[in-house]
Amino acid sequence: MQFSLKFLTNLWYKFFPSRTKNGNNGHAKKIDRHVWLILIGLGLTILISFMLPRGRSFKYSDLKEGEVYVGDEIIAPFTFPINKSEDEYKRDVRRAVSEVLPVFDRNDSIRAVELRIAIIGRLQNQ
Repeated sequence: MQFSLKFLTNLWYKFFPSRTKNGNNGHAKKIDRHVWLILIGLGLTILISFMLPRGRSFKYSDLKEGEVYVGDEIIAPFTFPINKSEDEYKRDVRRAVSEVLPVFDRNDSIRAVELRIAIIGRLQNQ
């Protein structure tokens, strides 16, 4: 460790000759110490950033509470208990069914019947 610090210090003074190693300039030594602390901090930041995972690490990480998930069915790879009594579970299911808005399917045969009724109604009113 001592060898690498001497090497780095000599390298530092080689690139920044205005700061002499043997000089009595206390201000320059103080600046050098802060530069070393900044370099160590930057080095640690870069090292830690390489150790962290890149991109999204979870398949469903973009899901948010309260949003409707429109995709394939999500099935847990493990079983887990529902810690509710049978009555509580049935009550929650009934409440969820009553709160969910109905979804309607388009039926084109009804459209044709309604168009005929509308056309006949207009013809009769004329």
